[in-house]
Amino acid sequence: MTEITYRNLSSGPVTICRELCNQLMTYQANKTHLPKFKTILSSMNFENRLQPAFENSDEKALLVAFDGEQPIGYVFVNAEMLTQDKFNERPEWANQFSADSQWLFPNWLKLPTKIAELNNLYVDPTYQGQHIGGHLMAFAMDWLQHQSGAKDLFVFVSNGNNAGSLYERFGFRYDHEVLDGLIKAYYLENRGLD
Repeated sequence: MTEITYRNLSSGPVTICRELCNQLMTYQANKTHLPKFKTILSSMNFENRLQPAFENSDEKALLVAFDGEQPIGYVFVNAEMLTQDKFNERPEWANQFSADSQWLFPNWLKLPTKIAELNNLYVDPTYQGQHIGGHLMAFAMDWLQHQSGAKDLFVFVSNGNNAGSLYERFGFRYDHEVLDGLIKAYYLENRGLD
């Protein structure tokens, strides 16, 4: 192992994270306990999750950890203005749930409002326990609280993934279930704007 370095790739290329993102999606699919959720999560990958989120975000940050030239972890955060149309927008795979199922954002949000998300965080298991995740989280929290300009911060955790406790250590609190428990939404009011 060489020295771990970090590169801000907020301008891209996001494709450097393809393999890591696919590892994250596989991990999430393997952690879920319900067959219906496993089918949905198994269909997610770099091409339908991280890549479009990155390409469709005007306000974003991507920090990638490297061992030499090998990417070993990353965090992706983004912010956007949440309008009523955006609030109601669901991907096609979500149509298999009842229209009454809670979607990503809580009904108590006053729209329009600027929101920010900790969208993806992953460290290759070989490198876990070396404080790489902590470094990535510090970058993410700084961006979310001081650069995003958003009052409402969210992170979404897939069913079976135990990362909720990590986000709680950074001040996020469980808020609601998304799509009958497929995802757990965690919320943090951004006091960095005060």
